[in-house]
Amino acid sequence: MMKGKPWITFTEIGREGDISALGITGSESFPNADTVRKNQKTLYGLSGKITPATARTDPSSDFIYRIRLGENGDGKMIGCLSNDSVNGDLFKIGNKIHESSGCGLRRPPEELKNLLIFGIRTIAVPPESPESGKLFRPWADSGFMVAPVVLGLAWGFYPGRGYRGRSYADIPASEIIQL
Repeated sequence: MMKGKPWITFTEIGREGDISALGITGSESFPNADTVRKNQKTLYGLSGKITPATARTDPSSDFIYRIRLGENGDGKMIGCLSNDSVNGDLFKIGNKIHESSGCGLRRPPEELKNLLIFGIRTIAVPPESPESGKLFRPWADSGFMVAPVVLGLAWGFYPGRGYRGRSYADIPASEIIQL
């Protein structure tokens, strides 16, 4: 068995539900409406462009994946991936690795690389939706906002025991298992 060794998987990002209004204008994802307003302006600037991005977990916010511009994720944070959709799927992948290999439980990757933003789109939320009560104004009132079109076959590093805090780059290729 391959106990304790890290695994790398590729996960499709960009499916229905991977980005929601909560991750774009939600009060749980952003500190205030002014930050959301600035992000909406940044998103408008991405219209018609293909832009590299990375998503990283934020331990202070229920491990939500925050989308950052740039191949290394060193740019501006523009939104969040859906905790229900993306995190749920990544936990299922970690459990599948555990079940099929007999190795220890695997937590989801801290970072999803190889994402691209293919411009922007509109999200509309009905006023009576429970989601609208968790959005900042004026987006909660209008129900309309712009969101990035994020697509990618993101690779994620599922560390095993002894790999906490180590980056993928620090681990020799001979120690990595790929599905």
